[in-house]
Amino acid sequence: MMRRSPLRRIGKKTAARMAHGTPRRPLPARNPERQEASYRRNYAGPLPGDYRLRIVVMPCAACGRRAPSEPAHVRARGMGGAKGCWRDLAPLCGPRFGDVGCHRLFDGDRAAFRARFPGLDLAAIAAELAAAYLAELGLAVDAPPALR
Repeated sequence: MMRRSPLRRIGKKTAARMAHGTPRRPLPARNPERQEASYRRNYAGPLPGDYRLRIVVMPCAACGRRAPSEPAHVRARGMGGAKGCWRDLAPLCGPRFGDVGCHRLFDGDRAAFRARFPGLDLAAIAAELAAAYLAELGLAVDAPPALR
């Protein structure tokens, strides 16, 4: 068996760049407007005020553990997509001593979550919380997308 040097494991162009000391391309700058829009779409809600903070102070929807909870997106947008809409947030507890917590269990192993909490419909809970929030703001549940 032939032993290879570390330079043979990388490509020739990379090895040449490393030998000449050419710096790598810098990371692109972050776009603060895009980050803000993504946060508002995923967590914030239709009006100023943070919907995520309302979820954090609620008890866990699965086991009933008291606040603080973690806002869990109950519907994913699929492979490579961003998190779901703010309307899909439900309160689930985070990790604690001796237990992984409902949020991590829900994200990691849906089958184990369903076995532990049979009959629990987090999507219905999230829809109910969002409808109550919109009613509290005086908006119709079927408000135009600009306000949702």
